[in-house]
Amino acid sequence: MATPRAARPLMMSSHPSSRIVVTGGTGSLGSAVVRLLLATPEVREVTVFSRDELKQYQMRQSLPGEARLRFMLGDVRDRQRVREACEGQDAVIHTAALKQVVMGEHNPIEYIRTNIDGTVNITEACIAERVPRLLAVSTDKASSPVNLYGATKFVADKYVVRTAVERRQVREHGLRMGVIRFGNFLNSRGSVIPVWSAQRARGEPLTVTDPAMTRFWLTLEAGAEFTVRALSGLEGGEILVPKCASLRLGDLAEAFAPGAPVHVIGRRVGEKLHEELVSETDSSALLEDGDFYRVVIGHSTAVDGGIADLRGEDPRAAEYALRSDDPELRLTVPQLRALLASTGMPG
Repeated sequence: MATPRAARPLMMSSHPSSRIVVTGGTGSLGSAVVRLLLATPEVREVTVFSRDELKQYQMRQSLPGEARLRFMLGDVRDRQRVREACEGQDAVIHTAALKQVVMGEHNPIEYIRTNIDGTVNITEACIAERVPRLLAVSTDKASSPVNLYGATKFVADKYVVRTAVERRQVREHGLRMGVIRFGNFLNSRGSVIPVWSAQRARGEPLTVTDPAMTRFWLTLEAGAEFTVRALSGLEGGEILVPKCASLRLGDLAEAFAPGAPVHVIGRRVGEKLHEELVSETDSSALLEDGDFYRVVIGHSTAVDGGIADLRGEDPRAAEYALRSDDPELRLTVPQLRALLASTGMPG
């Protein structure tokens, strides 16, 4: 495997953006990001922009007396409402998306309207309102996509990155836009662990699509911390990828409930056996520093201190993909059991 070039490290700014919008701020990652931002004294205001009034109410109740927290009901599909949310803001963290792979296969237009059109609306609103920083949250399923969800995120990611690179208004106003790409979150609401917990409580076998299936995993807390760091270290026109461990689904089931019966149901429509965070095509634009990678395709915005134009540097064919079936990245059953325990989950 080729050695990626070195990148500038992500640094937590001593003066993080003080007014920040988090779209999808009541979701699993969004709410973790909101809480971390509120723990940062320099952050003056956090706006949660989402369409679920019940979840907004529940979040408000869970954070009583937090005067810096602001809520806006709205949908990222609504361009005017999105622009109202971005007015006077210092940064936008865009986590809102439709994410269920199987559901996307049966409802393609809804995923297109939210994941693609919604990201376009956010990006254009940030340009119109001159929001200094936009960080869009993406997924490993956007790398060499095979399902509708991954395809919509692939297009959305391309739009953000190419807008950061190509648009005159972005360059003139020194705006910085980029993407952060994650694997799965071990303790999110949509993870397999709650399903297995319910099955175990009913005395049923654990349903496993394929024991050999591998996935990149990290905790919500680690994802939120990296997101806030990435916002401060964003240079513009890049995809940021934290280094993630991977796991076999069969190993996770064994760590969760040792010796429990398992019912293999087979892969669902649109599911890969293995995921990748960086494709072979993009690996020649891969920069590395410590605990993350920076994928720079083409050139970045011409802001001071931005990423140098990499076209023509070290020209070479792509040599590898950053895949979840890499044995060097895989967690063992004891490591998975410790990870589950660290998040307060069974195992």
